[in-house]
Amino acid sequence: MTDPVDDLQSVTGAICAGVVLYNPEIDLLKQNLEAINPQVGTIIAVDNGSSNLDGVQAALVGLPIHWVVNSLNQGLAKALNQVVDTAGALGFEWVVTLDQDSICDPDMVAEMLPGVADGVMMVAPRVIDRGFIGKDPPAALPTQDFEDIHRCITSGALTRVAAIKALGGFDNRLFVDQIDNDISLRGIERGYRIVLANKAVLNQRYGQTSIKRRVLWRTVRYHHYDAARIYYQQRNLVYVCRRFGKLYVPHPVFFATVRQPAAFAIKIVFQPDQRLRRLGSFFHGFFDGLRMSKVWPEVAS
Repeated sequence: MTDPVDDLQSVTGAICAGVVLYNPEIDLLKQNLEAINPQVGTIIAVDNGSSNLDGVQAALVGLPIHWVVNSLNQGLAKALNQVVDTAGALGFEWVVTLDQDSICDPDMVAEMLPGVADGVMMVAPRVIDRGFIGKDPPAALPTQDFEDIHRCITSGALTRVAAIKALGGFDNRLFVDQIDNDISLRGIERGYRIVLANKAVLNQRYGQTSIKRRVLWRTVRYHHYDAARIYYQQRNLVYVCRRFGKLYVPHPVFFATVRQPAAFAIKIVFQPDQRLRRLGSFFHGFFDGLRMSKVWPEVAS
């Protein structure tokens, strides 16, 4: 690491947490926020039209939360922009962005803090997918405490508020998927750094259901998503492949047109419910991704 911040205590005082909510599991959300609360100055909760908001707020009444309540779900990207804007308005320089069902280790923020340096846009924790518990562990943990990476998920990331604002914010068009890859790669294009803190741990759950199937000689694990989510997944994947090319993946055309469709075809064999609807969403998303403009109006300048 270069250009470390000497006074980590001053950085700690400039950190808040932000979480986006949409019909969360209340007990899990409470665990989430109770875990992050001792590590930050305050919590910003942006609710995207949850039907159980009254119960959520009642369960969290003892926590220091600054609420932003949207009447409708206008997407994760817009809500993340509200988190960043609110953090800036409250005087915080850094925000730990969290999903509603992620649980951080007690020392996650402390382990990320030494990664804060000039030019760093995000410091990311090592993410463990709780939906895949039981999967064989990696052969060896990373030997480096910190390493530069090209992209990370927003959940758990210690994010510099000024850097996100300088990029024009998260792309509202993406709604839910590829938001993290898009902001990461736009930051890399502008010369920012993203640092992975290998000792910091976030327990994350992806998707609605983790499914395990036996295919020939191996076990395949994957997540189950509904048709609406499949649309955004495919549309936004095609878009980021077109927008960032080899900065995103080594072979973007092959990835978007062969590898991902093949993977989806294999998965859908094991998902008989709403199979035609899922297929329709996949192709609808694919062609809409080809039509999306590479220039987002808010960041065109």
